[in-house]
Amino acid sequence: MTSIRHITPEVEVVPDPILDAARDVIMTHGPRRATLTEVARQAGVSRMTVYRRFESFDRLMSALLTQELAVILTGMPRPGAGEGTARSRAVDIIVAGTGAIAGHPLVTRVLAVDPEYLTPLMVSRFGQTQRSAAELLTPLLSEGMAARGGDGSVRDADPAALALACVTAVQSFVFAGPALSVLPEGPSVREQIRPMVDGMLRPDTEGVRP
Repeated sequence: MTSIRHITPEVEVVPDPILDAARDVIMTHGPRRATLTEVARQAGVSRMTVYRRFESFDRLMSALLTQELAVILTGMPRPGAGEGTARSRAVDIIVAGTGAIAGHPLVTRVLAVDPEYLTPLMVSRFGQTQRSAAELLTPLLSEGMAARGGDGSVRDADPAALALACVTAVQSFVFAGPALSVLPEGPSVREQIRPMVDGMLRPDTEGVRP
C-alpha cells in the first residue's frame, strides 16, 4: 500500500457548548429520547436559544453529524500525488474513510440504539457528509481517466456520478456495522470493500488480451 498523507489540514473545530451538549445527550440517551430541553440544560443555555439556532432536534442532530464527520473527511489520510495510480489512491481513501466513519462513536451509538434515525440517509436523500465525500473523490477520479488527460487507471465516466456511486456502494458497510460486528465473518466481509471498489473503478478493457 502507498504511504499516506493528509488530504488537507484537519478541521479546527471551534468549541460549541450546544453541539457538545447534544453529543453527550445523544451518547447517553440516543437521538429518539434526546430533547432540546435536555440539550439546553446541559449546555447551560435556554431552550429558546437552542431552538433559535436549530429549530428542531433533527436539525441539531444533522449539524452535529456534519461537524463530527467533517473532521474525518477533511483530515482523511490520502496517498500523495505520484504515489501509485489515481485508482489505487482513490481506493485507499474510500477504504480508510469507510472504516473511520463506521467506527465513529456517534455513528456506532446511533446505529446501536436508534438505527431508523439514519434511514433517510439510505433511502430518501444524501446528507452533507455523503455529498462532501463524493466531492472529495471527484477530482481524484478525474486524474485517473484517460479521456480527461489522466493516467488511465480509472474507467472513463462522469467523475461526479462515479464518485456518488462509490459512496452509495460503501455506505452499506457503515449502516450494516452493528450486524457485521456480531458475525464471525464480519472482518472478512469488511475486507471486500477494497476489491469491490477497485472493480468499480477499473477500466473496462484493463486486463483484456487482444
